[in-house]
Amino acid sequence: VFREPTDDPLRAKNAVVMSNNKLDWDRPETWTAMLDRSPCGTGTCAVLASLHARGELKTGEAFVHESIVGSEFVGTILGETTVEGKAAIVPQVEGPT
Repeated sequence: VFREPTDDPLRAKNAVVMSNNKLDWDRPETWTAMLDRSPCGTGTCAVLASLHARGELKTGEAFVHESIVGSEFVGTILGETTVEGKAAIVPQVEGPT
């Protein structure tokens, strides 16, 4: 999870860059993409899980996932569980606001 430094570690601004061509790092003409300006519920859940696994987000804490145009998803970890023997979270996501 990459995010710009902020005074609030439980807040991040998000955009997703998706390649619309086969990417070849040696050929700049292939460096084309589309921009998805907003986070989604699935992406917010992934961020919650990543932050929790690193000890940066506790159960019950709210995380604000903001788009580059200002809409927000708010995610909270309701609990911990396991899925096929692997540690997992039970997320709740609200938004966009």
